[in-house]
Amino acid sequence: MSETIEVKAQQDFWKRLVSGTPIRAVAEIVSNAFDADANSIKIVIKRNALGTVQRVIFTEDGSGIPYTATQHLFSQLGNSWKLKATRSHEKQRLLQGRNGEGRFRALSLGEIVS
Repeated sequence: MSETIEVKAQQDFWKRLVSGTPIRAVAEIVSNAFDADANSIKIVIKRNALGTVQRVIFTEDGSGIPYTATQHLFSQLGNSWKLKATRSHEKQRLLQGRNGEGRFRALSLGEIVS
């Protein structure tokens, strides 16, 4: 007899995943951009009147994740397409990521990530 079991990531799992330094989060975002064949990556840091970082804006021209995918790739932790590949799709760059969780590290930069 087989049974499908839905696995849900619990708060401690998310806490481990999104904890860490802001530098690690920035590195993950930049790595993902390169893996998506970006030629240009721009990082803008907006500060408030006291000099505190209020917003970090990343802009890149990589291929991105197709929204029309049957099962949107952001809905999965792990099982990255990069596990079966060694190079990026278009430019054939050596891939930097593998685990399918780096995109969530951006949450260590703040509460809202879009």
